[in-house]
Amino acid sequence: MKHLLVLLFAATVWAADPADAVKQAEKDWATGVKTADTALLTKVLGDDLIYTHSNGATDTKATYVEGIRTGRLKYLVADHESMDVRLYGNMAVLTGKINVKTVNNGQETPAKLVILHVYAKRKGNWELVAHQSARLP
Repeated sequence: MKHLLVLLFAATVWAADPADAVKQAEKDWATGVKTADTALLTKVLGDDLIYTHSNGATDTKATYVEGIRTGRLKYLVADHESMDVRLYGNMAVLTGKINVKTVNNGQETPAKLVILHVYAKRKGNWELVAHQSARLP
């Protein structure tokens, strides 16, 4: 019986769509920023992350996570309208649209963004290694 369960689990893992795993990592990123869950962000962000905001400011993983932790970067909303994933081996490019609401200098700022996220599969996990966004009118 144990062998059958192991085989069923293995078949499920092998049959899983990698694009779905990337989308789940993306959802984890959104949850992490909305809830200021730095442990979740530490897991989903690659150590070599380059995070370029829609205003041109750039963060590393360390500065981004610290910004979330201290409230320098505060997201009230991070809700995806769309996500499309293209896979290239252990790399994935996710494009989409996202509605965000951030707090800047005490003022809530809503924005609709297009995003380009690059994910790398490392040690079985998809990690966000590059972020680029632009505001839509």
